Amino acid sequence: MLAEEHYVNRTRGIAAACVVALAAVALPATATAAEVGAAAPSLAREVRATIEGELLVAVAHGPGVEKTVVSVRTDEGAIVPIDAESAPEELAHATSGAEVAVTVVVPEDVRAELRADGLSDAALASEAAADAVAEALDEAAAPVVATSATVVGEDARVDLPGDVAVGGAVAAATAAKNHSAYVAIIDDTKASGDYTEAQARATIAAGAAYWKRESGGVLQGISVKQVVKHKTADVCTTLTQGDGSGIEQVWSQVWSKYFPSQDFNRTNANHLVVFVPRGCFDGGYVGWTGMARINEDLSSGGEVMLTMSDDHTIAHELGHNFGLGHSDILRDGVEETYYGVHSVQGIAMFYDESYTTTYATPSLDVAYEWLFETVPTSAVTTGTANGTTTLSAVTASSGTKGLAFFDTKKRMYFVEYRDGSGTDASTFYNQYGYGGWQRLDSSPGIRVYELEYKFGWRVLTLGSWRGDNWHSTLQAGQSLKTRDGKMTITAQAISGGTATVKVSGSGASKTSVSTAKATHGKKTKVSVAVTGAAPALGGVTLYDGATKIGASALSSEGTATFYLPAKTAAGKHTLKAVYAGSTALAGSTGTRTITVAKAKVKAKILSAKNLKAKKKATLKIRVTGTSSTAPQGKIAVKVGSKTVSKAVKLKKSKGRWIAVVKTKKLPKGKVKVVYAPAKASKKNLTKTTVTTTKRVR
Repeated sequence: MLAEEHYVNRTRGIAAACVVALAAVALPATATAAEVGAAAPSLAREVRATIEGELLVAVAHGPGVEKTVVSVRTDEGAIVPIDAESAPEELAHATSGAEVAVTVVVPEDVRAELRADGLSDAALASEAAADAVAEALDEAAAPVVATSATVVGEDARVDLPGDVAVGGAVAAATAAKNHSAYVAIIDDTKASGDYTEAQARATIAAGAAYWKRESGGVLQGISVKQVVKHKTADVCTTLTQGDGSGIEQVWSQVWSKYFPSQDFNRTNANHLVVFVPRGCFDGGYVGWTGMARINEDLSSGGEVMLTMSDDHTIAHELGHNFGLGHSDILRDGVEETYYGVHSVQGIAMFYDESYTTTYATPSLDVAYEWLFETVPTSAVTTGTANGTTTLSAVTASSGTKGLAFFDTKKRMYFVEYRDGSGTDASTFYNQYGYGGWQRLDSSPGIRVYELEYKFGWRVLTLGSWRGDNWHSTLQAGQSLKTRDGKMTITAQAISGGTATVKVSGSGASKTSVSTAKATHGKKTKVSVAVTGAAPALGGVTLYDGATKIGASALSSEGTATFYLPAKTAAGKHTLKAVYAGSTALAGSTGTRTITVAKAKVKAKILSAKNLKAKKKATLKIRVTGTSSTAPQGKIAVKVGSKTVSKAVKLKKSKGRWIAVVKTKKLPKGKVKVVYAPAKASKKNLTKTTVTTTKRVR
């Protein structure tokens, strides 16, 4: 009989697994009831308070269990659980460890407790009362409704990357790094099934091997730095306390007692791995096999907690540390968490009810490879409008492995081909997927899924109903529509290790060009934007007349930036931007006619003899043009408005353009140099009068 991996956590934040925490303002030690408000019952129906601190998120899944745990932890250590269903979008899209301010509704029972301590309802919104409110909400351990949230910091919000363009180069890929693991094995007085150090080391080695292979060596390995035994009394019951606060408590105890000098967050590569006795799972205390903090990328660390030591679970939990959520499936409009079995972030399938050995862990999703910037330039394509794409299997070492596009609701889709070859040969989807587990046929085929960020980067496979089952892949001749109903993905053919896919329903695009003021001798910024019913992906090429200026992949905002060279000649130019098109949008061309202004020269008096009133002076003057146009021509000297010399031809001397000018008797005033370009320079340089720093006195 098949069994599932149960209740896997996906969290973000520095400290806790199943909670979001924030740093609240502490109540001064000298504060009195008079300072924070007299104790008196309130008739107000809704009282709000603002909690500040660090964001932490956890997600749990298992038999009959599906729960996202969001909390706020204060600087004083209070953990305020937030109702995940009502969590503002700002929290769902916040980065790991973000500092947040969350306004919550304080329940009546908590208000009553605070009134008994001398805090009126009117005082609860004050900064002075924030710490007391947070502590009371922590003790209540019941999720509260958040009405609004503000996230602070440069990396406050996570969206589709704007600096990682599909089809672009992978120049900024994450640097290779070796990670460290600090391990605690729980030795409990009541629970059975304690793990040994050998089992712990083997489990971590398995997780490291998976991620080293799937990251292409960006994760070089995970070195176990220290292993400790942590004695507890009835840890299984502790893990069930509160809305994830018991799990947070165990992590915190282990960290503070054994590894206080180590940080386990998104900015380092340290993992705190706690092995809980298996009896906590087998005895029904918890329904999860693994918990982990959701952090940011392949360079992140984080906390992990395991009740199972199988290969899939550890790889899955490390995925959470690296910022990944879960692999879900959409069936009949319902998003079913964890049932995307083609992914490491999906459910871990065991061979039998003993929960000992899992099927092989699937290779990494192409979308995740793209996010981690480990995918080669040619591995993901944006396709062509109403065109076909031939995909290699995800386990192939070369070829195009993914097709990416947006729909009109700005949902981003990936199409990949899973054929069960290579490292996927012993996976559940290849060995048993056809069997209709949970009335879901997940056998090899073409997989279409959405990528989005909501408490971690999750993938959502589009399911389709055929025959007596739901199907998570397409076979040759089958099709499905995107969620907006506008585009159709059809599997045209599957053979020889490749699959041919056609996407129809592409819309029109519009390409526009804008520039800054252009002057010869200076680079000019040119901005290109491609718009349409769906966001644009793919590439755009810019031309100046028939001359190609460059080509660039569009950002996820549909924009690209170019620069006209400084040597661009003065005069009129017609700029043309050509968008090649993509799966979602047809190609288009945008033009703009600009005038490049002539450049002004610069002049400097190198030496001046007899620069005095009523004297005749001799001036040595250098004139500078641009890097591409020499200042050939003549110069004359003026003092004030009076010309005091004949025009003298500039001559090149040791790479500089210089003239020696002899003047008439000089009046008083500022010395100016007047440049008149020769025919060879007249196209790009304009007649220029330069006021120098010299003055005749």
